[in-house]
Amino acid sequence: MPSLFLRLTRRAQTEWRWRMAKRATSVEMHWLKRPKLDLSDKVCLFVTYSRQPRLKPDCFRQARVWRARGLKFILVAITDNPASFMHDAAQTDQLDGFVIRPNLGHDFGAWAGAICDLPELRDVSLLVTANDSIVGPLRSFDDFLDRMDRIPGDLIGVTESCEARRHYQSYMLFFRPNALRSDVFDRFWRNVRIVERTDVVIHCELRLLRRFEQGGLTSGVLFPAIDSSCPTNRHYRRLIDEGFPYVKRQLLRDRQFCRSQDALASLGG
Repeated sequence: MPSLFLRLTRRAQTEWRWRMAKRATSVEMHWLKRPKLDLSDKVCLFVTYSRQPRLKPDCFRQARVWRARGLKFILVAITDNPASFMHDAAQTDQLDGFVIRPNLGHDFGAWAGAICDLPELRDVSLLVTANDSIVGPLRSFDDFLDRMDRIPGDLIGVTESCEARRHYQSYMLFFRPNALRSDVFDRFWRNVRIVERTDVVIHCELRLLRRFEQGGLTSGVLFPAIDSSCPTNRHYRRLIDEGFPYVKRQLLRDRQFCRSQDALASLGG
């Protein structure tokens, strides 16, 4: 009984913090290059966190990879001090869109801010939301996206997780036209709040799939869950063997992982 009481209390506190918090769309963003979008465009909206007041080189590698596949690449840089952020025209030329935003609301706040500030994104033929929590692609990116193209659904996830509850991990999601033009898409992103990371995970990552499915949208996933653990942490080798071309950046910071010759060999393909 005490444990149930504590769970209910924590849940109530989480809901209260969410209701009281400001919306992520209230944060001012500074567009250095506003994208020009057409109905036929496919777009990758990529969020990166910059601890230093400059972009990481991997941002431009990601831009090259996605643009080579025919997608427009919009970079959202979140930083602790936007006023001191350094950039130049040569960098901006490598991007189709570029906006700087304070580090408020984490990745979902950044995606929400850009999506709501660019209503034309809802008219494109495909929107990919992605972030820099993964490293890659380490294997064929074309094979990976071709596989995604063959999966039916309005919302496509890359890896399904049943940790806490069934959801698609948020580092990369694909939204097709039925999802983009739906009321549930609009409501979800306009309701994202500025809260701590744990609350963002609870209210956004863990609830997105259920909200979209309850709204009548269909979903599909490239790599379904096989148990209740986090697949990108526990089953990275299986994922790589099945064609997953990424590894979570968090794993590369794990000493035990980096000491494992088997793990490192798997990344080499």
